[in-house]
Amino acid sequence: MKGRGAMLMGLKLIGSDALSVWITLVLSGRAKAQESFVPPAAAVTQAAQSDKLPGLRIVHDLFRPTHTFGVTWSPDSTKLAAYSDWSNLITVWNLDGSLLKEIRREGDHYTGNSALVFLRRNSEIGARPLSYKDSVDAVHIYDIETGDVRQKLPGPRPRPDQGRGVNWVKMMATSPDQSLLAVRFGSWEYHPVTLYATSDWHKLADIRSPREQKGEEAHALAFSADGRYLAVALARQVMIFDIKANRTVQTIEALNREDDGCCIDAVAFNSDSSEIAVATPAAWVIYGCAPGCQHVNVCCQSKRPKTPIKVLQIADGATLAVYPTPVSNVWDMGWSLDGRFIAFADTDTLYLWNPSHPDETRTISLHNDANSLAFAPDGRHLAVNDGNYVTVFEIAN
Repeated sequence: MKGRGAMLMGLKLIGSDALSVWITLVLSGRAKAQESFVPPAAAVTQAAQSDKLPGLRIVHDLFRPTHTFGVTWSPDSTKLAAYSDWSNLITVWNLDGSLLKEIRREGDHYTGNSALVFLRRNSEIGARPLSYKDSVDAVHIYDIETGDVRQKLPGPRPRPDQGRGVNWVKMMATSPDQSLLAVRFGSWEYHPVTLYATSDWHKLADIRSPREQKGEEAHALAFSADGRYLAVALARQVMIFDIKANRTVQTIEALNREDDGCCIDAVAFNSDSSEIAVATPAAWVIYGCAPGCQHVNVCCQSKRPKTPIKVLQIADGATLAVYPTPVSNVWDMGWSLDGRFIAFADTDTLYLWNPSHPDETRTISLHNDANSLAFAPDGRHLAVNDGNYVTVFEIAN
């Protein structure tokens, strides 16, 4: 550990005077709104909330012998899970930090950050396959109590000659009530996002991007807190899919090439589904980016984006706030349940930022190599993959 006590000693507060350099509110850059999107009737402005960022207290530093990633919470906020050992091991903990289950998998491939989700009232966990021999499968569903594979979901073309790059799930997201699973398949070619009903795994919809070609597949997925919408982040756009209407009701031009970097890497709704935040990493190579990059399927970026985090209004696509100071590399980002702040992490720092009250930002020192984070669905805790640790913070009221 880095000498962190129960109360965070590495908390840095940036005052409102200094923050004028950090935060720029932008009132331009509007995207064409689609008339079919209706903002929530109960939407409230963030200005009505407290301008004070909450305190965080470390409650658990859950150690694994190897690097951790892909942290995720059960919908009832009583369990959390993460990968380690190059995804050969899935570890499930109780909220009190006690070990619930270690699911050891034998394989020969590394899996991605967003391919781990709780299912079926928290008794199961879905993960990407690990062995090349399972190249026809998209998702393996494990029984948490026994650690056994309970079910294998086939990929879009479940034939051995198609391979893992076509069938394996690239990322997943579940609705708050676990009734829906959104999946992006493969990395070798374009696939739409597929929406499944978890009750019997029948397909509900294929969510297609405006240009159905390599580089225009989903880069991030997120459900709204009420489960009404699914955000599908493409390289530079975000589509808002209405679950009940079964169609895309808004497409937002989220990034511009001049200031916003290469690709969206994370997306999140605010508490009332009226706004979204997008994060852009500063990576040396990002696979599957927009057409026109240096290589066919690879987008090379040699500098950090000027606006690593951007907040947009869903109704008309207007940019509401940006975090303009470059950071090392934003790997993941989330919005707190109460809408007070956005959390994002770079290599060794956790940032708390309120885009609606930009008078203070807090940074928290981490162990190293933070790559993903997740808010508990009840809003009381935040978990961060932090090197060999999963660090769990309690969020003060």
